Parts: sequence; C-alpha cells; structure tokens
Amino acid sequence: MTDKLLSYHDLWDQFRISRSYIKSLVKTGEFPAPRRVGKKNLWFETEVLEWAKGIAPSAVQPTPASIQPRPFCDTDF
Repeated sequence: MTDKLLSYHDLWDQFRISRSYIKSLVKTGEFPAPRRVGKKNLWFETEVLEWAKGIAPSAVQPTPASIQPRPFCDTDF
C-alpha cells in the first residue's frame, strides 16, 4: 500500500492553515517535515493524520470564562 503525498494546497484544503504557519510548526518540530520532490514540498498523508489526531482534543476544548472577552461598555473609554 502506498501513502498519498499532500501538497501545501492539500493541507490548506483540509486544515485551513497557512504556508507560513506550517513552516513555523515544522521548524519547531510540531508538524511532520516535508519531503522534497522536485521543487515541491510534500507530506505523507499518514504522518499528517497522526499530527491531526494529536491536536484534535485541544482544538475542541471550550475557552475558560476567565479569558473570554468582556462585552462592550461605554464606560471602558
């Protein structure tokens, strides 16, 4: 079985994360490193899906009330 290769465009379509953000995550080791194929950076789909499994729980946790924005008030000026 062969693993599908994903481009930046595929990552954008799937996760809506920018090229610069992907680069910063790769640099810090938080995202799988790409493979260079010709002039393109490509990622193995299985590695990206493993990364996505690791971030999924934190992405759906509600924001604590202590850091939610306050409603606008005229006296804030």
